[in-house]
Amino acid sequence: MQFITHGPDIPDALLQAHEERRVVFFCGAGISYPAGLPGFKGLVEQIYRLNGTALSDIERDAFDRGQFDATLDLLERRLPGQRLAVRRALAQALKPNLRRRAPPIRTRLC
Repeated sequence: MQFITHGPDIPDALLQAHEERRVVFFCGAGISYPAGLPGFKGLVEQIYRLNGTALSDIERDAFDRGQFDATLDLLERRLPGQRLAVRRALAQALKPNLRRRAPPIRTRLC
């Protein structure tokens, strides 16, 4: 099965083993880029945009230090709807572009 056009073809048997919890995939931090998904910093920025809010001073401090998980935790505590509002934005921000063409192998390995 190919998740990205012209991307790697993952054997069905391997996907089935994953479904049965017999295999775990360990992927690097850049795995999301070919599908057009943001890195953690960009994801946090999108969640703020989708919730129509800006970083508070304390959230900005955490964000500027690269503490993106803490930034989202602070946002969850501040927003009406709290965790649910952030999770909905997260689900929306993490919809991959499955039609996006995978980059050449030399790009992915660099």
